[in-house]
Amino acid sequence: MQEIKERLALLDDEVKKSISYLDLPAKKLKLKELEAEMSDPDFWSNQEKAQKTAREAGLMRTIFDEGEKRGAAV
Repeated sequence: MQEIKERLALLDDEVKKSISYLDLPAKKLKLKELEAEMSDPDFWSNQEKAQKTAREAGLMRTIFDEGEKRGAAV
């Protein structure tokens, strides 16, 4: 049982390091900026740029959501 507790403590430390590495607060801020950009009525006037922005927002949302699922404080 002690071995399991020690292993869980190590895993918890690794998760915290990973979350710190991901810099979730910065990802959240970037996501808000992208969402504001995407809400502009002329957003789709440049299809190529709009698609790139939408993909980036999707990636930021995925990273942020996964971090929140794992209990990251943001």
